[in-house]
Amino acid sequence: MRKQRLIVVGTLANNPYAGMAWMHMQIAVGLRRLGHEVYYFETTSQWPYDPLRQMHVNDSDYAAPYLARVAEAFGMKGRWAYRRSYSDKGWLGMSRAEAETLLAEADAVLNVAGATKFAEEGLKVGRLIYFGTDPVGDEIAVAQGERKWLLEEHDDFVTYGEKIGDPDCPIPPSPAFAPGPASRSSSISGKRPLPPAGRIPRWRTGGSGGKSNFAARSIIGAKIANS
Repeated sequence: MRKQRLIVVGTLANNPYAGMAWMHMQIAVGLRRLGHEVYYFETTSQWPYDPLRQMHVNDSDYAAPYLARVAEAFGMKGRWAYRRSYSDKGWLGMSRAEAETLLAEADAVLNVAGATKFAEEGLKVGRLIYFGTDPVGDEIAVAQGERKWLLEEHDDFVTYGEKIGDPDCPIPPSPAFAPGPASRSSSISGKRPLPPAGRIPRWRTGGSGGKSNFAARSIIGAKIANS
């Protein structure tokens, strides 16, 4: 398995709750344990929530230090970046040049739950993967002609919805999701278990023209398990 440069993009600091920290860090740490070079970025344009002021705010006074603490706790010190997309577009954690170069040259950028609309932010990214954490909603919206940016902006799709695409599943798969032999159930696992509640769920890869195999085998380096 070739070591790859991967970036997980999410809303951990934007929504500073324990569950959000676990959800994002288990992805990043799991990929690191598989031997990849992994970074966590936050580039959302939404105002972050500050639990001290108990409101959404137009600054990073709480969000950036919180992200730094969480990243260090999970062994990701020096591997995170935070962009104030909602205000001055300033970068924290690393320089603008370093962060934007990583985004552009990464083997894959995992956009967790569509955290950032990169086209709107004017950010160039490498292979962009939509990492769906709330199955059903996105699939139905796309089938109804909504959320077109999901299809327009992303190269591949993965979802926690393991049965989406199966004949007995009533949820319509995304047009970019290719059900059948090329789409296998995948398990991401490290060399040792994560702390309690940190096990990375199984997810199903999607894409077109063989993209699913690329996403599962090459990008993630996951262990493919027969359905």
